[in-house]
This record gives sequence, C-alpha cells and structure tokens, in this order.
Amino acid sequence: MFLYGFFPADGVPAEIGQIIGAGNVATGENGQAFIKYAYVAEPLTNTPSENIVKEAQKIGVEAIEEDTSMRTKHSKTFTTNISDVYITEIISGVPQYYKDDTGNWWQADYATSTPEEFSKLPKTPLYARLHDTSKFAFVKKALADTSTFYPDPDAETNTVDGYTVRGGTLTWSDIHDGVGTGSGDVDATAAIAQLSASATADRWAFMRRGVFGFYTESIPDGDTISSATFSLRGFSISDQFSQSVVIDRNPPATATALANGDYDLAGWNGVEQATGRITIASWSTAGYNNFTLNAAGISNINKTGASWFGTRLSGDFDNSEPVYSASLIARVNIYLADNTGTTNDPKLVVIHTTPPPSSGSIFNQEVIFNEEVIFQ
Repeated sequence: MFLYGFFPADGVPAEIGQIIGAGNVATGENGQAFIKYAYVAEPLTNTPSENIVKEAQKIGVEAIEEDTSMRTKHSKTFTTNISDVYITEIISGVPQYYKDDTGNWWQADYATSTPEEFSKLPKTPLYARLHDTSKFAFVKKALADTSTFYPDPDAETNTVDGYTVRGGTLTWSDIHDGVGTGSGDVDATAAIAQLSASATADRWAFMRRGVFGFYTESIPDGDTISSATFSLRGFSISDQFSQSVVIDRNPPATATALANGDYDLAGWNGVEQATGRITIASWSTAGYNNFTLNAAGISNINKTGASWFGTRLSGDFDNSEPVYSASLIARVNIYLADNTGTTNDPKLVVIHTTPPPSSGSIFNQEVIFNEEVIFQ
C-alpha cells in the first residue's frame, strides 16, 4: 500500500533525538502499554567502519569511502582501491538510515517508551507531517465512497422490482402460508405491502409482499460496507389495521421478472433486514421512507451481483392475525422503477470503505513524501 503526500519540503533539517517513526502500541508482559520508536541518533559519515576495513582486508582490497549515491535505508556501499570493486554493508531488519528534508543522512536508533512519554518527545518535520491528520483529510475522505443503486425499469437487465400477491376469500393461515396467485413488475406505482379483509366474516381477500433488486456488483470486493439505507418513496397509504412495514429478503426465481411463486414463504428469509420498522401511520407520502439496514441486511449486499430486499406488513411477518373487520385495508403504495426517471425510485444507498493502509506504523508500509521513499 502506498500513500502519496504532496507537501512541499520546508528544508528543515533533522536534529539528534527527534522521532523518525513509531510502531503500534503494544502491551508488555507486565500489562504496561509501550511504543517502540526510531529516533535520530547521529549523522552518517562516508568513512568505512572498522568492520568494513577488516572485511576488505580479507579479500585483499582497501576500503576507501562510501559512495553515498548507492546508500539505502539498509545498506552502505564503499569504493575500494581497485576500480569497479565495491564492498556493501547490509543490515537487515528495521531501517538503519534516515534521510531528512535537506538531504542529510542520519543513523537511526531504537528505543521504547510509554505512550504518554512518547507524545512529549520531539519529532522530525517529516514525521510531524505524516501524522498531521488535517493534511491527510483528503486521504481519509478518498477511502470512503457512497454508491446509490436502483432497480432496473422494464425491460429489465439485472434486477426487477414489484409485488407478489395471494387473493381469495381465505382463512389467515391460507392467505399467509399459501401460494401466490398474482404478481406485477411493470407498474409505475403499486401496493408493496397490503392486507385486505373480505366481506365474509373472518376471511381475508388479499395479502401483498414487495420485492426489490439492486445490482451492487460495482462495489469493490475488498471494500468494507459500513452502512446502507433502503429507501421507498411513498405514494399513498391506508391504515386500518395498525400495521408497520418490515424489511425482509426474497431473491426471486428469476432476477428480471417476478412470478406468482415469489410470494411463497419458502423463498423468504424471515429475518428482519433493517434496524427498525416504519408504521403506516408515520409513513411519508411526500418523500422517502428510510430503513437503515442492520447487520443481516448489510451482509446480504452482494458485491458480485444483485442484492435483494422485500417488504411485508408486520402482521404478515410476525404471522399475527389482526382482529377481523369487514372490508378494511392496510396498504402502502409507493413509486416503483417504472416511474419516469429515478427521482422517486426505490433506492439502496451503500457507504463502503477501501481498506486503509496499516495505521500507527511507519515501518510496515512505504510512505512517499516530497517524492522520496522513507521507511518501508
């Protein structure tokens, strides 16, 4: 993972004792929190170390001085008295050498401290810029994205929206548990949750359930979905059985067309997909009615295809028969995808986040500032 910060160099040199980088907060065996950090120890010279001199003598050459153009955060390369023969000293593990804003190189050394003490230690200008969250606001903002999805209107390509229904003069168990007798997916507006009483005592005439598909394949596979909202634009209501709208899930048998069989309970999850229900009494017919998806709903958002959600009345979802009253209706009518444009369409708004780079450590990623790579 690379982070790019386009901050102009201010030409401020590092000073001995300043912090170069720090690891994540850890906990010692005694339970005490600590931070391992790197700091500027001393300036680097071009003079070969005693160890390099000895190693050069072993192969019959004399180490002269370092070629600083070949220096890296882990190595120093020295010329010898023989042209084109070099000796390189490599130190593996954590970075050993640090280059400041002015181009000067320093020896890095390591220590530990408590988080409280660490916060008081002096920092290099580069480290300060790296941890200036105000300058990194654009990075954090770029990591989060909001995507809005709508069902396909007729003729559908990937998804569909509409309703399924069972009708007749039926007992509660028959209308609730029986097979669908009708469906629709080309209406501009329609009832997507309904319960109607017949004129015959203790018999029910209609029950409707809504089905909504959203093609969410464009969400990157690696993104984390932090929240999602399923919204329905109200058109009209009838509230004669004190019902609420509940969000369930029902992937239809065919992704681009609804069928009578999509009514059948066997195809429904029977698990609430939103954090709450909306009563018909409070249902808006002047704007959107928003359902915040819960963990179950978020988990059903498909990053490789279509995501499906459905609507049912609370009596239907809870399998709780209301007190019968002849010819009364509980119903929610909404705008559907076959209404012109998308202004009033059902919609799914998903907030998803690209995994951020490892935070808290300058040693486990390459960070580029002023067009140079400092620690990896």
